[in-house]
Amino acid sequence: DRSMLVPTGLTLKEIEKRAIEMALQRNNWKKLATARELGIDKNTLRRKIKRLAIVLPQQ
Repeated sequence: DRSMLVPTGLTLKEIEKRAIEMALQRNNWKKLATARELGIDKNTLRRKIKRLAIVLPQQ
């Protein structure tokens, strides 16, 4: 399945950021739904968003 392939040359941090951004988009930027999809706690997601400098659209 080509959708599971990761582009070469990316760091683990960049891969994690892309995965979270894609999950946020799939869940209409709703953090709770995104955290559930990713199997992590909502607070963990918030920390990752901050650490990875993910910019959320204005609510």
